[in-house]
Amino acid sequence: MLIIRDELLEIKEKYGDERRTEIIEDEGEYEIEDFISLEDIVITYTRDGYLKRLPLSTYRKQRRGGKGKIGMTTKLEDLVDQVFVTTNLHDILFFTSKGIVYRRRAYQIPEGGRTSRGVAAINLLGIEKGEHITTLIPIESDELVESKEENNEKCLFMATKKGKIKKVSLSLFSNLRNIGIIALRLLPGDELIGVKLAEDNEHVILTTKHGKAIRFSGDPIRSMGRTGIGVKGIALKDEDFIVNINLVPPDTDKYLLLVTEKGYAKRTPLQEFREFSNRGGQGLRAIKLTEEKGLVVDVKVVSEEDEIVLISQQGIVIRVPVKEIRHTGRYTQGVRAMNLAPEDKVASVALVSNEDVDLG
Repeated sequence: MLIIRDELLEIKEKYGDERRTEIIEDEGEYEIEDFISLEDIVITYTRDGYLKRLPLSTYRKQRRGGKGKIGMTTKLEDLVDQVFVTTNLHDILFFTSKGIVYRRRAYQIPEGGRTSRGVAAINLLGIEKGEHITTLIPIESDELVESKEENNEKCLFMATKKGKIKKVSLSLFSNLRNIGIIALRLLPGDELIGVKLAEDNEHVILTTKHGKAIRFSGDPIRSMGRTGIGVKGIALKDEDFIVNINLVPPDTDKYLLLVTEKGYAKRTPLQEFREFSNRGGQGLRAIKLTEEKGLVVDVKVVSEEDEIVLISQQGIVIRVPVKEIRHTGRYTQGVRAMNLAPEDKVASVALVSNEDVDLG
């Protein structure tokens, strides 16, 4: 030890100089986002409630008519319900049927393989039994905390099964906790069926199970707090209820496409649905229904270049180009889009938009 001591003192005397390392106190905390590089991603959500995140680069751009890539391996009856492109640093708002909203960063959704199903949303969010997600909305972080000036404030429109509609400021959801908060208060027996992020001067279209549709401007509707129950959007008759909410520009040239339980479909130019001066009316007939064709299952706003996927209760799936469904007036019955067994019915309809990522 004495030899070692002498050698170290010799080294110190020969090479020793002033300390170069500066030791200072921690000047701040770091967030996990500081170590995540910005990346464009695709998020998919299936009818059975599975979420998946993938890099946008996974899907190569193709010319029209390409076969695409397989986007997910699912059961036949579990097809992609929602798909959108965002970044891994954006927020995702999850709205449930019980009127609760959850918020997660996009990078918190586990990344899956190209053919994997993903993770069950209930495991990611911890939602209650009997509760399901109705809508996912990607939001830029600065949109949630933007100025509260009326002209700059972004809003959400929410619709319930029993005909209520609610307009709420997007900024009210800027401080969500992991356990979720109330997005709107529901009356007994009611549930949230859809949420849309509004642009300026858009019209609201509500469509019912019995084939009624009403169109009115969303601008006059006043914004409410999170716990408000909303206002009457459409007057419903006994046993009728809303199946979908859509927002469209006033001068849109798109179509309203309706699909019935027995596989019949029709599309009508949205110009044929006049704007009502006030919400809360009975609306206009959007399709002529018969017992043979059944009630309305789902409604989509479509372009002629889009496609729809029909899924039956027995797991039969068919993909139909919108252009093959001839456009007709409001009072017509529609045409057969899917042949079904007598005991089978259409369970749901998925839109494959020409604006979406090609998932094959």
